[in-house]
Order: sequence, then C-alpha cells, then structure tokens
Amino acid sequence: MAAKIDAMDIEVLMKASDYRNFISALIVQRNKYHRFGYSDIARTGGFKARSFPRDVALGKKRITLKSLPKFIKGLGLTSDLAEYFKILVEIEEVDCRVKNLNMAKLQNLKETLQKRISSKKAIRLDIDQDLNFIYSSIPKIYASLGPHEIGATVDDILDKTSLPETEVLRSLKFMIERKLIHRSKARYFPKELHLNFQNLESEVFRNHFVKTAEESILMSKKHIQSNEKLFLSSAFSVSQKDLPKLKEDLRAVILRYIDQAENPHGDRVINLTTSLY
Repeated sequence: MAAKIDAMDIEVLMKASDYRNFISALIVQRNKYHRFGYSDIARTGGFKARSFPRDVALGKKRITLKSLPKFIKGLGLTSDLAEYFKILVEIEEVDCRVKNLNMAKLQNLKETLQKRISSKKAIRLDIDQDLNFIYSSIPKIYASLGPHEIGATVDDILDKTSLPETEVLRSLKFMIERKLIHRSKARYFPKELHLNFQNLESEVFRNHFVKTAEESILMSKKHIQSNEKLFLSSAFSVSQKDLPKLKEDLRAVILRYIDQAENPHGDRVINLTTSLY
C-alpha cells in the first residue's frame, strides 16, 4: 500500500460494491488526512481530460484497458490494493480482462484478496525469539488443511506434505496455541483459506523461504528436466529506479497466479519460491 493511504480504514474500501464506489470511498478516506480529489487523480495518473476520473466515478464513462493503469497510479494504489481494484474493474468491464476468466472465478479472486488485505492488519504472529528451533514448515502445513469447513486429519497432512510426523504435530500444536487453527476431534481446521504469513513480523516466513530455497537447489540438481517441476532463472538489465515497481508488479502477478491455481480440495501441497535481486 502506498504511504499516502497507509492510515485509512481498509474495511471501508473492502465494502465498496464496485470500482466506482471504490474510487469514491478512497477519495473520502484520503480527504480525512490530506486534501485529495478527482483533479489529483487526473494529474497524477496523467489524464489529458481532467474531468475523466469524475465522469467514470459518476457512471458517465467507463474504465478501459488503456486507462486502468492510469487510474491505479492516480489513486496511489500498489500491491494487493492495486490488484483488488483491477478485479473490481474486470468484474464489470469485460474488455479489461487480461485473461478469459468467468464471473465466478473473478468473484473468488475478489474474496481472496479481501481476506488477504484485511489480514495484513488483523493477523500478527508473536514468536518467541529464544526458541531453539523455527517452525519453517508452518505455511506448508497450513496449506494442507483444506477448506475451513472440512479441515484435515494428521494423515491427510502427512499425505499432502510428506513431512515427518513429529514436525507436523509440533507445528499443529504451535498454531493451535496461537489460535491460527482449531481442532475438533481428530481434525484440524484453518482459521481462513489464506493466512498471510508473508506479512507477519516473525521468523516463520523468513525461515520457510530459506528452507524452500535450499530444497529448490537440491531438487534442481536431481530433477532439472522434470515434466512436473519447474526451475526458471533469468538475468536481464533494468533501471535501478524501476526496481521498486518491478518488485510490486512481480509480486502481484505471482499472487494472482496462486489465487487462480489454488484448490483447497487438492491432494498435494507444492512450493513456489521467488526471489528478485
């Protein structure tokens, strides 16, 4: 999220019924802290017609594939909020859909992003820094729990992850204590489909990334030509000043891919590890 809108109430934006209401709600929220209006969107976004953003918000005109990036820039949206705005636009404007996604899939992506955006403020994991071991398998185990209404048994988790049983049991206990999951009889249930480990101020994500990166190295040595696994690396020249935006764009593309590909009823957990440096 851009620094200009860090302080606003995210939940207000999440309740916007469509992209036009999102624009109006964002203007109201930003005006609480600093003067902001349609002319600012037009100027920052680079619109030749200063009246265009207002006409769009009022329903007189619509966003096009060409004007969408300008709106995102003018509104000051980055990362998940930028992706969320894109989804709102794609739901209404068929011409703005980069991929041929049906309405049900777009609605699912919208709900997934709503949860992820809200979780950034709501979920914090407080981990004792003096622990002699780090639960680097927690994200993988969490992903194996399936739909929140069905959950999974220990055997289900072992089948999907191929992790040692002692590691699974230890991590499940850890997550229950921190109310990230709950247990009913022999089944474990996730708090929600997407737990945002990536934004937790803890060692979980850091160590999970390192562990999966190390595993990727080992796997590449054995299965570089595998039809199931993917190993991709590319070096190319860019401008130093463009790196922050390239990072945000890459993150958005990867998360959108994950959101579309994820199947809570799936029978396998895979790792996708990405680095840009």
